[in-house]
Amino acid sequence: MSSKFSGILAQARKRQNDEEEIDLAEEAETSSSNVVPEPQIEAAKPVEPPAKAVAEKPASKPKTNPKAKPTAATAQSQPKPKATPAPTVADEPVRRGRPQGKRSDPDYTQITAYITKATHKQVKLALLEQGDGQEISEVIEECLRDWIAKRK
Repeated sequence: MSSKFSGILAQARKRQNDEEEIDLAEEAETSSSNVVPEPQIEAAKPVEPPAKAVAEKPASKPKTNPKAKPTAATAQSQPKPKATPAPTVADEPVRRGRPQGKRSDPDYTQITAYITKATHKQVKLALLEQGDGQEISEVIEECLRDWIAKRK
């Protein structure tokens, strides 16, 4: 019976047999000369496992690339991660990069507007002199709301 997993199973069996031979060699080195060495056990002929056994976890875990995307074959052999409780504020690690802001807020949208360089410079200087951390987008929002209210 031939299957698409026969090559993988053969490699796993070979790895297991190699590990057993290494274990036997280590035991022979550590045993004293008075002890009669155990007879070598012949490697069993590979037997094709039933189809159900293919889905079970292999005897030795093959090395995988942690950055690689899982495929159908690797997704079946990898154990599912256990559910962990949601972290509390104190448990959360410090995040790197830009903090969450208006860009990721669904209530905001980005626009492009052309204003003169002189106006832009004057607004930036006024906001720096004000010193309360107000942003240009907040000034624009305020002006547009006033404009809408005036039109009603």
